[in-house]
Amino acid sequence: DALSDEHADVKKSAAKALVKILGRASDNFHDLGDAPAKAVKALLKDLSDADAGVKSSAADALGEILGQASDNFHDLCDAAAKDVAAALADALSDEHADVKKSAAKALVKILGRASDNFHDLGDAPAKAVKALLKDLSDADAGVKSSAADALGEILGQASDNFHDLCDAAAKDVAAALADALSDEH
Repeated sequence: DALSDEHADVKKSAAKALVKILGRASDNFHDLGDAPAKAVKALLKDLSDADAGVKSSAADALGEILGQASDNFHDLCDAAAKDVAAALADALSDEHADVKKSAAKALVKILGRASDNFHDLGDAPAKAVKALLKDLSDADAGVKSSAADALGEILGQASDNFHDLCDAAAKDVAAALADALSDEH
């Protein structure tokens, strides 16, 4: 399987191919048997790869695939969606700025489109918001910017569902973004 290949370029190409195939088939995951779930599992594994490019590609692919499938998590398995959101939240603390930025963008695609379904994702949305808040203090200006953009997109889409995310988290985000306005970058 290409996502388990020893070569980083093969893994990155496989992730891009899966986006093209599964992203377009997101309304018909049930027709593909267990292939989408296997692909998501392999991409989750690649989020822990030693190569930052592989991790970024995996985050990008997960964002695209699950973002397109946000209305059909049940076809993919709600547990897989929870695992992906939680793993992407963990990736926000990666040592590589590009991985953090890819994870933030992926979370926007998944959580922004799934804001009506936060309850299906357990505590993963709240975990993601907390990790994004932490990234507002990152040394890398690009990471800070990605975190601020992600928080705005996710919470902007979820404004009718703050109770699912936790009203306290929304208040924390508003305060942190106000503080970020005084950042010199």
